[in-house]
Amino acid sequence: MTSTELKELKTALDNERQVFLDRLDHQLDHPEQYRDEILKKLTTSENKLLHKIDLALEQIENDTYGICTHCGKEIPLARLKAKPSVSLCRNCQDQHEQAS
Repeated sequence: MTSTELKELKTALDNERQVFLDRLDHQLDHPEQYRDEILKKLTTSENKLLHKIDLALEQIENDTYGICTHCGKEIPLARLKAKPSVSLCRNCQDQHEQAS
């Protein structure tokens, strides 16, 4: 992966993280009675997404981005462009989904 491609992916991750945080700010702008419900929902799927984004940004800083966290093989650039926060190659992702 070239440095330009890596910068593009980092920008995509930063943008995805900002959109997520902006959406959260908007959701928390509701009356107090809805905040607890929103925060409970955040602790599930949205929390996982934010964690994946943060992990990918950390991997960029550590020069380990784009490497499957399960098998250690390089994740194809097309897969990273489609979903920059992905941490598994397609084969490992399929295995993970079948096991779940």
